[in-house]
Amino acid sequence: MSTTELDITIKFQLFHHRKSGDFTQSKKHKSKERKKSRQEFSFNGHQVCKGTFAFANGVNRKKNDAIGRSLDAEGLSPRTLGNKGKSPKHALKLSDVESVKRFLQSYGNQYGLPLPGRMPNQKSHAILLPSDKTKADIHEEYLEACESMNMRKICLSKSKDIWLEQTPHVVIIKPATVLCHTCQAYENSITHS
Repeated sequence: MSTTELDITIKFQLFHHRKSGDFTQSKKHKSKERKKSRQEFSFNGHQVCKGTFAFANGVNRKKNDAIGRSLDAEGLSPRTLGNKGKSPKHALKLSDVESVKRFLQSYGNQYGLPLPGRMPNQKSHAILLPSDKTKADIHEEYLEACESMNMRKICLSKSKDIWLEQTPHVVIIKPATVLCHTCQAYENSITHS
């Protein structure tokens, strides 16, 4: 079952064995104002404990309690979770991604060396950055630039993801990369022989 179907099924089972109302009902004692709903749990016609009911329906006790609270508040309609339709406050905005992309492109234009030919597994021409700096070092420079321009800072792992997605043509040169056109032609003839 999907999550919504499972929630509705459990709500339906809870609804049929729930003692609710404004006042309690008792034969021996005077009825008093009800503070919370009284629940009996049943599975296959047998009365079971709360833990067994939750286990039999494939949920934990915490989710079972949340479904019961939702039954009291919303009735038999499907549950709506708190963040549905909202993006979390730590989510990246398009402007954040664009700022990282612009920084990497300008950094590549300033410090990079355009490769005369095409690199293997690369559709476009690559811009090779010097091998003396790692992605973490370049990220430190990005953080300094963000601080000076009062922009939102992005963590290293997210900036690496953006780098791979938005600017895959800007790469850090490997120490043994062949740069000149003649050497690339020799390398290609050796690999195709």
